[in-house]
Amino acid sequence: MKNNLNFDPFRFWVQFFVIVLFSVTSYSQVFQTLPLADTNFSRFEDIYFVNESTGFVLNYDNDLYKTTNKGILWTRSFVIGGTQGRCIGMFDANTGIMGADNYPYVLFKTFDGGSHWTDIQGSIPLSLPPTGVKAISIVNSTTAIACCPNLIIKTTNSGESWSVSYVTNSPFLLDCKFWSADSGFVAGSTLMFTSNGGITWKQVYQKQGAIFRNLQFVNRQLGFCTVDYSSQPYVIKTTNGGENWSVLNLPQGIVGSISGGIGFMNEQVGWIGGYHHMNPLPCYRTTNGGINWEPAGWGTNLRRFQFVNDSIIYAVGKAVYKFQADTFIDPMCIPQLLSPANGSFDMPLSFRLDWSDVLPSATYDVQISKTPAFTTTVFNRTGVGQSHSFIPVSEHNLILKPFTRYFWRARSNTSAGLSAWSVVWE
Repeated sequence: MKNNLNFDPFRFWVQFFVIVLFSVTSYSQVFQTLPLADTNFSRFEDIYFVNESTGFVLNYDNDLYKTTNKGILWTRSFVIGGTQGRCIGMFDANTGIMGADNYPYVLFKTFDGGSHWTDIQGSIPLSLPPTGVKAISIVNSTTAIACCPNLIIKTTNSGESWSVSYVTNSPFLLDCKFWSADSGFVAGSTLMFTSNGGITWKQVYQKQGAIFRNLQFVNRQLGFCTVDYSSQPYVIKTTNGGENWSVLNLPQGIVGSISGGIGFMNEQVGWIGGYHHMNPLPCYRTTNGGINWEPAGWGTNLRRFQFVNDSIIYAVGKAVYKFQADTFIDPMCIPQLLSPANGSFDMPLSFRLDWSDVLPSATYDVQISKTPAFTTTVFNRTGVGQSHSFIPVSEHNLILKPFTRYFWRARSNTSAGLSAWSVVWE
């Protein structure tokens, strides 16, 4: 147990210069929940931001929300009753398309920034419309590819007309990612790539009985795909544009569920979620390329990420979440939890939460929750002037209950701003 009153000047200056050194490369990895009420059902399905300020989120009941001020305020619009919203993509702030799962209403278009939507499934050159549109990949201001259960549709004139390409050897599709009208991946019962607009397809990864669910590419070379197999989801990763793939195992908290949204900032730092309709699953993060995962401390039932630019990330799941790297903070400013030890049980009525010092001028926030995602807290103390906090008997009786599982975490507040939350201990 350390003493906060003992100031080590050598340690202070070492940390100070490391903070300066890392300030150009290290992000404080904190997502905030935006002020849009949680859905009354499982989660939001998709998100699309045209720029930093203007964006849309869509849930499965076809409730569409729009913001024009970076997620501070949202307005709600409605498409067609009875449809099941699945995906959305915008060519610009006014023109966009939305896919749904409820045949025959599967494809819609807006000309006025989402205020009104028109059924355009008749523009797909098929005798019968597809049974659903699962995902949309916007390439540029005129071109988009959407995947349906066993085919892709493509537009090069902002949704006015569409062409159809069947995907051979893939009974169903769930996601797609295209860089041009000709080149991209589709995922579903297998993982396929085309370089000629879907005339031919190359199978790049297959596992019998697996479902390839969510695609994410950081760039043309570095990509990820979540895979559901039996009761053990996992992730596959490529660093050479899909030529080869390696397997990343996922944390135990996602075992037995459906894999959720995946979002990597770079090859090392990323987040992943899972989905369970009865028990909302927390988000996990990695800082070493998926070798190890830990509770991220935000978000449940994650579905999609969107990287607007290098410093702004949005995500949707049970709610809408935003990451903004306005402040660069060194990882050394993230407190290290010390005691009670991780996994402790039979705690006394009064105890002390203890974590490491970061800087002499730092204050700290500490939280206790019944869930590792910290969707709610039972103890939330801010501005703590030392690197520990007592839970006195009087508060223990009011806050903590016997035979109950709890999680705790801490973060620092320095002149550089708030650090990321520490790892979560139980």
